[in-house]
Amino acid sequence: MAPKPTNWAMYGKMALAGGICCIGGPALIYWVAPTEEELFLKYNPELQKRSLENRQEKQEDFDNFVKRLKVLSKSDKPIWEAAAIADKEDRESKIASELALINEARARKEEIRLSNSNPTSPSPPATSSSSSSSSWTSWMWGSSSNSRNSEYRFDFGKYKGKTLAEVDRLDPDYITSCVGQAVTEQRKDLKSAIETFYTQRGTGARTEQKEPEMKLADQIEERKEGMWKDGYKPVPGGSL
Repeated sequence: MAPKPTNWAMYGKMALAGGICCIGGPALIYWVAPTEEELFLKYNPELQKRSLENRQEKQEDFDNFVKRLKVLSKSDKPIWEAAAIADKEDRESKIASELALINEARARKEEIRLSNSNPTSPSPPATSSSSSSSSWTSWMWGSSSNSRNSEYRFDFGKYKGKTLAEVDRLDPDYITSCVGQAVTEQRKDLKSAIETFYTQRGTGARTEQKEPEMKLADQIEERKEGMWKDGYKPVPGGSL
């Protein structure tokens, strides 16, 4: 019985179909799928800005990781041990800076309390000429020493044009943020106005709650308590 002839046509069709499936499918997907730049151009401006910020953050994180890895690789110890030592040193330095800030805030808080508990003695009565001139000046300018501090007008920020008393009544936390961001160090007139304004309001619970520097000290103490709860160890030689 003669052998059956080889069906080369069937084998050719099978090979062609397999090649189309194996090569044509990925090629079609590669040709149809949009590139990353095309997708980026389709974003709205807000998404484009956010995408660029994310790229920059990822690049900065990668650069910091590479720098840290280069520094740790110079040590004779294994990388994981060197990393643990470096993390411990960073944590202790942060705690030391926090302690310095806490001590400074406590000193400022105590100074304010002492100034409130020991008010300055009243000035001696002025002569008739000086009193008349001061009353004339007060009538002309419409403010005394107390009102001059309370009527300090902000020339910056969201409360631009409002007085210190108005800002204290509307948003007292804004004054606290000005003190916490060291704005008062750049504006000596604002610093003196805040100190005089809160000193003249007298002692009491309301004064202690409203004084920005005292409130800042309380916030720093709360941060310190949070650091203790998170498991941070105190710096050797430090006192809490």
